This record gives sequence, C-alpha cells and structure tokens, in this order.
Amino acid sequence: MRILGVCFFGGVFPVIVFDNLKTAVRTVLRGKNRIEQDQFVKFRSYYTFEARFCNPASGREKGGVEGLVGFARRNFLVPLPEVADYEELNRLLAERCLAHGNGIIAGREDRRSIDERHEEECSRLLPLPPKPFENIKPVQCRSAGTNAMVDRNRYSCRAPMLAAMYGLILIVTESRFTPTAKRLAIIRDCSAIANGKSILSIISI
Repeated sequence: MRILGVCFFGGVFPVIVFDNLKTAVRTVLRGKNRIEQDQFVKFRSYYTFEARFCNPASGREKGGVEGLVGFARRNFLVPLPEVADYEELNRLLAERCLAHGNGIIAGREDRRSIDERHEEECSRLLPLPPKPFENIKPVQCRSAGTNAMVDRNRYSCRAPMLAAMYGLILIVTESRFTPTAKRLAIIRDCSAIANGKSILSIISI
C-alpha cells in the first residue's frame, strides 16, 4: 500500500513515521535504532524519504493515526458495505475518500476544501521517481503434483516441474504477483495472504 500511497499523493513526504511493522523492521534496538528489512531499505532509498519509528507499546505516539482510523470507519464503513472481494472494497473506499475531499473541515477559519488544502501541501512533497518502485523477490518453489508450492501455498501450474527447476521471480504489486521462470509465465493469480492455502484456477502458459 505504501507504493500506491505515494502515487496517489503525487509526491513523497520527506519524513514518514512507521510503527514497527515486520515488513519494515527486522529487529527493534534500544531507543529509536532499528535493523530494517533489506527490501524496506531499498524502498525508502528509492523514494529518498526519512523513516522514523515509534517506540514499542506506545500508542500515544500515533494517536492521530488511531483517531483517523476511527473517523474512516465511522464515515466510510457505516453501514457495513457488502462487497465481493478486497478489490471491490478498495474501489469503494477510494471513491468515498475522494468524495470526502470536497468537504470543508469543521471548526476551521480556513474555508477551503480538503482538496484545495491538499494542493497547497503538494508543493512541499519530494518529487516522484520516473516509475514506481518494483518490489521484486526471488524465491524457490517445488512441484506438488499439478501445483507449484510457494511459501507453503499451492498455486495452479501447467508446468510445475519447470517452476521447481528454474525457481520463480515474484514481482509483488500489493496483493498480486506475476511469477515467471526463464521468461515463461507459470502462474498468474492472486497471492495468498496466509500460509497453507490453495489458490487454484484454470490458466494458460
């Protein structure tokens, strides 16, 4: 989501505060020191922002974020929307968030809309690189009958032996990936969120 975030805002915030999420932090050290995940270091270096991390078990440090989560739940998810999948839910949330940009923050002397205030703030953002960051992770997989096993999940595969022999390059774009093996597409499907799942579908090479 972080890649989609910088693309949505049309720029990069110079300083971004993170919780100690596993995708960013490998080890929490004393004070503000962290051993960061290699892929996260590549990500922040690509967009040239400074990453700051909250202290563990210190919810007060990100109270504004917690308040905004409640605001989004009350204003965008009540009544509870009925959707077919996460993609439809994300589209619905995006539409409601964009519509909220036409509103005016209550209790402020500045009567400009949220979108107008956002336009002013955009001038303070770092420029985006020519293309989005590519989150590429090489992994090995093995044959499991007519499926390929990746991270303890089964995926439909017309050529599982090829996948096992050559391995896969997972091009991760949020919740989806496009695996390839020596330029041969093996699987094109949605990656599983947890382990021990079966993602089976009819595909073509």
